[in-house]
Amino acid sequence: MSAPESRVSISPLRILHCASFRHRKYSYWYPSIEQKLTNGLIRLGHSVECFSQRDVAKNEAWLGHKRFGGRAVNRRLIEACENYCPHVLLLGHAELIENDTVVEIRRRHPGIRVAMWYCDPLWVPEKMALVKRWARVCDSVFVTSGGEVLAEIAREGARTAHFPNPVDASIETGRAFAAERWDHDLFFAGIEKGEPGRTAFLAQLREGAGGLRFRIHKAFGEPPIGGRAYLSALERSMMGLNLSRRWDVPWYSSDRIAHMMGSGMLTLTPRTPGLTTLFSQDAMGWFDGYADLRELIAHYLARPDEARAVARRGWEEAHAKCDERTVAAWMLAIACGEPTPRNVAWSGEVAAGRG
Repeated sequence: MSAPESRVSISPLRILHCASFRHRKYSYWYPSIEQKLTNGLIRLGHSVECFSQRDVAKNEAWLGHKRFGGRAVNRRLIEACENYCPHVLLLGHAELIENDTVVEIRRRHPGIRVAMWYCDPLWVPEKMALVKRWARVCDSVFVTSGGEVLAEIAREGARTAHFPNPVDASIETGRAFAAERWDHDLFFAGIEKGEPGRTAFLAQLREGAGGLRFRIHKAFGEPPIGGRAYLSALERSMMGLNLSRRWDVPWYSSDRIAHMMGSGMLTLTPRTPGLTTLFSQDAMGWFDGYADLRELIAHYLARPDEARAVARRGWEEAHAKCDERTVAAWMLAIACGEPTPRNVAWSGEVAAGRG
């Protein structure tokens, strides 16, 4: 669905993707970013080997606990690179991999490009520290935040850029806007702990729901949901609440925004800087606070045809602008030092490193 000119042409590469593929979860979280990026890279014509760091650590560890598999997983990553000889080592949330391991891989494979992606909130100090650690040994770092934080990371050495949460038409196959009827009016899945503001917001919305058919998972002790059951629930809901723990971080959103918009839901989201650049005013339900959100919900409940139209525009934009191949091509161009596509909405969200 993306415009061909938004992708760069790079000769077929061998890419070792080291991330947490959660093989022991047995497809419980198959709509993951790591899976979508892998799909995008393969669909661009590259060979991708998946190295599931946490699973390797558990498999190699005494008593099967990843805490005791730290040395082994680093040794096995070096072995995987020896066997595969990748052109690119792509690390995703690879907190178990040590910087010295990357240095050794670079010594053995001169010319290899090393990139890292990270999607967790960077206002958490330990998460920011992890990303900065990686920026000292990587050629490029990609985060789902944007703005000034990019330059802060880039000062550690790596070229740093924003990447949006990707959608994948082979994973987000739903068309919630086309459903004849919905099982739920509003859907939310996520934790409510850790950010008092979000907890209070969700509690207020839940307590004042009245006749609203509000489906919640994980928050407030409700059971989590994953796998096909999760995506099916999105497809059967009219509206989805994209409520991250903070709204003021440029370009940041959890990956639920891709799941919801990609599945054709009317997605309700705070008016976050960057997201308002990425998506059109009439492709989402934007709000600035609790009162705004309540008005939006009431408005669309009374106007289901309008809700369908907005949801469809959001679905079209998400799949056109943020599909897995476009996002993967953006990341690969920066990782390989190639010219970056200029017609993506986030093209200016790049900070040069020291290298």
